[in-house]
Amino acid sequence: EEIAKKQIFKAINNSNLTAMKVLKEAFAELKNRIGRTPYLYDFIVNHSIDPVVLVEGYSNYYQFLLKMKEDVPTLTEYENKVLTMFSLEVLNGKRKNEIVLLELLLKQEKVDKDEYIKQLEKSNCLTDDDTITSVQRIFELEFFLQNSQKKYGEKPILSLQEDKTYMFNDSIRKSLEQKEYFKRLVMDIIKSAREKSKNYECDSNLTVYKKYSRKDVCKLLNWHNDESSTMYGYKTKYYTCPIFITYHKNNEVESSVDYGDEFLNQDVLKWYTRSNRTLKSKEVQTIIDAKENNIDVHIFVKKDDDEGSDFYYLGKARPDKTSVEQTEMQDKNGKELPVVTMNMIMEKSVDNKLYDYLKDSNVL
Repeated sequence: EEIAKKQIFKAINNSNLTAMKVLKEAFAELKNRIGRTPYLYDFIVNHSIDPVVLVEGYSNYYQFLLKMKEDVPTLTEYENKVLTMFSLEVLNGKRKNEIVLLELLLKQEKVDKDEYIKQLEKSNCLTDDDTITSVQRIFELEFFLQNSQKKYGEKPILSLQEDKTYMFNDSIRKSLEQKEYFKRLVMDIIKSAREKSKNYECDSNLTVYKKYSRKDVCKLLNWHNDESSTMYGYKTKYYTCPIFITYHKNNEVESSVDYGDEFLNQDVLKWYTRSNRTLKSKEVQTIIDAKENNIDVHIFVKKDDDEGSDFYYLGKARPDKTSVEQTEMQDKNGKELPVVTMNMIMEKSVDNKLYDYLKDSNVL
């Protein structure tokens, strides 16, 4: 499945036409097999293409169906934006908390906050204040950058009222009541998300060996805002420090960002800070003293850029203080720049297969 996904990503990167062809064929084949226009959930139960891949190219499945020239009821621009928000933010199932709240709100007009938390506990999900606040910021669109807010309709999807109950906004409530097809599409996304969420552990923010984008990581570590565009290789905030590593850099990478990050073995990762950093740099000190500073260091690695923008989560790590060293690397003009390296000791040994896959420079 991972290989197939990689090939689709490659196709999408290389040519939208090839990707479109793959998706078109998968759609036609499934429609033929089940004898009707498939919903997203049908793709999952029939082990066809991943619905997330389907919606990523088209914002939502309704748009994809229009592209396929399917005869579907008309939706308003705002309904379309709501579907886009659910498709791009909830469908992947990476956090069950959003799914549980939407399921409750589809059954009843308002949901008591305590009832929501009780339901989360039943599902073995995290219920700490930071996570609950994060879910709220997602649905109120506060978490997102302006361009995403625009794409998602520019007003809160749902909010927490003064009486401590959650409610959808008026437009969504009206659409759900009056438009059977809109409701059907929303329910399809949530049902599919519920199915996909089975691949993730609900009692921790991140699941080891699953793939996440920088934006996912901001969201799932309960950062207040989407800072993915300024995270680059690492960023320390809210007592967390996610580190993102592309293991095999392509040849065009500028030498001043061509770090020599590498696994020395399945338990130890040799890691480089940004260039132009010394042992005196505050950001470097903060990471070296992660334990004392109560900061969780999280390691994310992808093999190369052909894998798209998602990284495998390899778990937490702690800096080995005895290995910290200031050294030099060259920029594109051959000028020496200071950089700090240190060994990160993995909390959990990296799985054999994934370790070999990441280290092997032969691209699939």
